[in-house]
Amino acid sequence: MAVDKKLSKAGLGYTIGNVLVRGIGFLTIPIFARLMSASDYGIYNTYTAYESILFILLGLALHTSFKNAYIKFRPDFDQYVSLCVLEAVVNLMLFLSASAFLYGVLGIERPNYVYLLFFHGFGSAVISYYNAYLGLSYRSREYVKLSLLIAVGNVALSALFMVTVFDGQRGFARILGAAFPTIVASFYLVYQFWRRKRPAIRKEFVKFSLRYSLPLIPHGVSQVLLSTFDRIMITFMVGEAQTGIYGFAYHIYSIIAVFFSSMDQVWSPWFYEKMSHSDYKAIRSAGAKYMRGTAYLLAGILLVSPEIVTILGSKEYYDSIFLIVPITIGGYFSFLYGFPAIIEYYFEKTHFIAIATFLSACLNIALNYVCIQAFGYQAAAYTTLATYVIYFLAHYWISVRLMGKNLYSVKELLITVSIVLAVGALTQMTLSRILLRWILAVLDAAALLWFLNREFGVQSIIKRKLKLH
Repeated sequence: MAVDKKLSKAGLGYTIGNVLVRGIGFLTIPIFARLMSASDYGIYNTYTAYESILFILLGLALHTSFKNAYIKFRPDFDQYVSLCVLEAVVNLMLFLSASAFLYGVLGIERPNYVYLLFFHGFGSAVISYYNAYLGLSYRSREYVKLSLLIAVGNVALSALFMVTVFDGQRGFARILGAAFPTIVASFYLVYQFWRRKRPAIRKEFVKFSLRYSLPLIPHGVSQVLLSTFDRIMITFMVGEAQTGIYGFAYHIYSIIAVFFSSMDQVWSPWFYEKMSHSDYKAIRSAGAKYMRGTAYLLAGILLVSPEIVTILGSKEYYDSIFLIVPITIGGYFSFLYGFPAIIEYYFEKTHFIAIATFLSACLNIALNYVCIQAFGYQAAAYTTLATYVIYFLAHYWISVRLMGKNLYSVKELLITVSIVLAVGALTQMTLSRILLRWILAVLDAAALLWFLNREFGVQSIIKRKLKLH
């Protein structure tokens, strides 16, 4: 019981930290939308896409091995972590030595962008080690502190650089503001790790770390390619301004992404517990409610998304209104992928995840290449949506093969998908009919409240809370 309480408290802490950090980023969208041109925004979005890939390559996904290493090498675990940090440092040195060659590969003309990119990716990798390390001892408070410091530093430095020394290079100012806090924090963490325990190059450490983590690199890179490579392709094939408009629509989607990622902190441990007791009925019932509730939430946000774009962005980003619907629905299918994927993780069939993700990323790149040329950069939103649908269906098929049956309700899945697709199509067709969409959004909110009250007794919970105060 004490362990469960500790886990719940830690899970809540990580969820609050995630919401706070993502919330800071969301609240600053209108500030940076007015400080930066669409071209500046495009430069920054292309940079962040590259950084997401470099984070995996420089860190070798070694943080994923920490849970198993903690059990396997518990007396020497700190030494194992220090060795992982050393491996990341060696990787950084290799990338820096090859920087002249990588200029051309990445298509980045400015050397300072490339150096920042390498150090930023390294910093993100070290911080991922630190967060995984904290998670093993349930130290969510330290995670929240570090995450908030980096998030606040990111925003403050970016705005400061934009209005002072880099006023004429606001894309670079945003990049520097984002990279600097992460890099400084990572250097401090390297010092702390090595002060605690010097790294030792032990054969069993090296063999285990690489054997466990290397197979996950293709999966991680493929996931990043699937979610970000469309922006890189738009930059190369169309231009930075169009990437900025496209990327702005993705930032709007972050409203829903915060909720999805936070809810997963609760769903995942609960799912594992129920699976360990073969309580499939409970999973099926809860899964249906989870899907239906998120469908109502997403429908409401879709209906008012054009006004969200108008409020948060300047006129330069107005064209994001035409992209927000397919991008958001694609994000919903990315969320749905988590339902079958968690079954694959539970049965430790992660190679299936890697194969399906890699093939989906290749499909997305091919579709983007053809469709962006034929129909313009807006086509990337629809090709990514199509890819996420296939991505979800592939993993659902794999999960059914692993289980030997449908763990989730197919009927409920079809209902929720139909709700989201229908509302998305309706929103796209009524972009100029503001009153109609807002009336429907109010009705959707009422439906969501009714659903929450019926399934979870929200009204009685609120009444009890009010009586206590």
